[in-house]
Amino acid sequence: EDPDIHFKYIEAAAKTGQIKEVERVTRESNFYDAEKTKNFLMEAKLPDARPLINVCDRFGFVPDLTHYLYTNNMLRYIEGYVQKVNPGNAPLVVGQLLDDECPEDFIKGLILSVRSLLPVEPLVDECEKRNRLRLLTQFLEHLVSEGSQDVHVHNALGKIIIESNNNPEHFLTTNPYYDSRVVGKYCEKRDPTLAVVAYRRGQCDDELINVTNKNSLFKLQARYVVERMDGDLWEKVLNPENEYRRHLIDQVVSTALPESKSPEQVSAAVKAFMTADLPHELIELLEKIVLQNSAFSGNFNLQNLLILTAIKADPSRVMDYINRLDNFDGPAVGEVAVEAQLYEEAFSIFKKFNLNVQAVNVLLDNIRNIDRAVEFAFRVEEDAVWSQVAKAQLREGLVSDAIESFIRADDATHFLDVIRASEDANVYPDLVRLKQFQGAVDAARKANSAKTWKEVCFACVDAEEFRLAQICGLNVIVQVDDLEEVSEYYQNRGCFNELISLMESGLGLERAHMGIFTELGVLYARYRPEKLMEHIKLFSTRLNIPKLIRACDEQQHWKELTYLYIQYDEFDNAATTVMNHSPEAWDHMQFKDIIVKVASVELYYKAVHFYLQEHPDLINDMLNVLALRVDHTRVVDIMRKAGHLRLVKPYMVAVQSNNVSAVNEALNEIYVEEEDYDRLRESIDLHDNFDQIGLAQKIEKHELLEMRRVAAYIYKKAGRWKQSIALSKKDNHYRDAMETASQSGERELAEELLVYFIEQGKKECFASCLFVCYDLIRADVALELAWINNMIDFAFPYLLQFIREYTGKVDELIKDKIEAQKEVKAKEQEEKEVIAQQNMYAQLLPLALPAPPMPGMGG
Repeated sequence: EDPDIHFKYIEAAAKTGQIKEVERVTRESNFYDAEKTKNFLMEAKLPDARPLINVCDRFGFVPDLTHYLYTNNMLRYIEGYVQKVNPGNAPLVVGQLLDDECPEDFIKGLILSVRSLLPVEPLVDECEKRNRLRLLTQFLEHLVSEGSQDVHVHNALGKIIIESNNNPEHFLTTNPYYDSRVVGKYCEKRDPTLAVVAYRRGQCDDELINVTNKNSLFKLQARYVVERMDGDLWEKVLNPENEYRRHLIDQVVSTALPESKSPEQVSAAVKAFMTADLPHELIELLEKIVLQNSAFSGNFNLQNLLILTAIKADPSRVMDYINRLDNFDGPAVGEVAVEAQLYEEAFSIFKKFNLNVQAVNVLLDNIRNIDRAVEFAFRVEEDAVWSQVAKAQLREGLVSDAIESFIRADDATHFLDVIRASEDANVYPDLVRLKQFQGAVDAARKANSAKTWKEVCFACVDAEEFRLAQICGLNVIVQVDDLEEVSEYYQNRGCFNELISLMESGLGLERAHMGIFTELGVLYARYRPEKLMEHIKLFSTRLNIPKLIRACDEQQHWKELTYLYIQYDEFDNAATTVMNHSPEAWDHMQFKDIIVKVASVELYYKAVHFYLQEHPDLINDMLNVLALRVDHTRVVDIMRKAGHLRLVKPYMVAVQSNNVSAVNEALNEIYVEEEDYDRLRESIDLHDNFDQIGLAQKIEKHELLEMRRVAAYIYKKAGRWKQSIALSKKDNHYRDAMETASQSGERELAEELLVYFIEQGKKECFASCLFVCYDLIRADVALELAWINNMIDFAFPYLLQFIREYTGKVDELIKDKIEAQKEVKAKEQEEKEVIAQQNMYAQLLPLALPAPPMPGMGG
């Protein structure tokens, strides 16, 4: 067991050439010094590398072994080691070969020779460490084609596709076998967006959150979190300790949820924000999906939640929500606003929902402003409202005003209280008004109060002092909350032109807001429709488009409504409006731009019906725009049912390259009706997806000869040789019959055609058929038929050609035989000459040698 003895034995055997003994000892002995033996064998450079292979394989010197074999050009031993000795060490071999800059073709061949025996994971690691992963492309593709589902195979292939940027997103989304965490990690430094795709596919929440945080991909993170609808994930990203929480919230609010069409996703997000106690952020979220034009804008519960949350967390926003939202529980929310001491907001809610008694009670009991209550009562003109105002005035000692209010309310139930109060106050007749409107305007300018401006404005309107009313109105309409009230006041009194003049003047104000532009658009829609389109085009970016859309719809301004829908990206509604109100709204160029952007596929076919009914001369132009989007079969069916198939012939010609059966059959039908046999034959040649036999049967009895020829041509293309030949014979198209018989390759058909020509006395056709069907007709049959029917003269050219052909073949055979015989004779002559020469050398040899010494002579 002494290692030195074993080593010396190996050394001695090697030096004496006993390679097999060296190989045996290195393979079987456990006691020699491996390192020392390895170095000795490398220095000895034995012609047989198996002893060195044994040592290096047993004791883990595979890289050293590979380097030695490669540098000494012993490549076959590398192949033998990998293929037969230890395929499991192939990754180490490949790694060393790469370090030694071995040609890639050799390495690829080595890998492919091992195939399924090769461990994929360590091989990938070795290549990846050296940035040579692409080297494995062919090997990995072979494994995939053989049905491998090994995760390491698909991980490596994914890394290669990502590195080469060969449509990596398709691989990441469609491949079911790779490890999302491994491939996602690989993508992180190369393209974080691809990492997100991989992590999303595997629902690797932590990894996806980390990579999106690290690379500020908060939009992608937000979309993922919204789509996952996972409470734990929401809790993690909305945790106050998450430094990126604000970024995520911004993207959820601005992008992810507005894009969502799923009520479940919205519900999960809202629940998460409520659970995390984020009322302000919840308000932002609800604003985005409720106040903007999303799929949930009109959701009753979300509108209630938005207003109630604002009442609790941010009362300053409540009034704006009240003005902008319409589908919430007005009575209940109004009561909550009163309890929260948001009296103005409560008043606006009750007023919005026409709960006028509750509204005036807020003014009287909570705001305690009788003047506003009177003003409100004048506006609504309800008996119950005037009655409440009268009671309040009576309580405050305003007896004269109370009397007037009770009269307006037609309420005499409190007459005793009124009489008693009048006696106590000694009421005298009311003082007249002074009607000094200019002074009132000057006073209002000094007061600079919105309420004062509004009261003077209304007084001036009542007195038809519209110039002064406009001065006051310009100071009122810059307040969003008062704009609608001013507009209603003017309109209720029929002052439409004056109101439009006021709004037009308001456009130039420094504080002009969207409400002024929108209200003016509504007024134009109602009273000045000729100015509406110009206004929309000039100020489309400053309009509340949904509100103006409603106004245009109510006033039936279809052209302007279509334009607004286009500006608001509501292409489906735009297309529907154009088709429903075409006399005013339709414009061909505009409609083409709209129809290609609609989301509903059914609108394409509604457009086909619309153009068929109203603009048939332009239907082909419209269909050409939709050629890549419509189902051509359905379009053809629509036109066929309508009985106007020919109308869309240009469209069908343009899309026939798609080889759709319905299109091909429709065009072929039109060509038959038009007797356009040239186009019919071209269509048949280029587009084969149709009922060929049915078409042939339809036109084989056509009165036009060329059409019947097309029928025979179709039969020939379909391989129905007999039917084609029969049709050609019937129409005396003997050349077509001959060519069909020749193409059939059937000897029987060709010879039957010869018999037919003989029976018909067509001697010239008989002669032609012999040449056209030359390869099919037997010479003895042709000669027999010609001799029996006394047509030798017409068969003679064929016989000459046949004899000439076969004579040539015989001449070639004889020539080949003669040349072969010559070669045999030449070879025999050469052998004879060699034998003769050898005999001559044998005879001359004794003469050339010295004679032996004679006996008795010295020497």
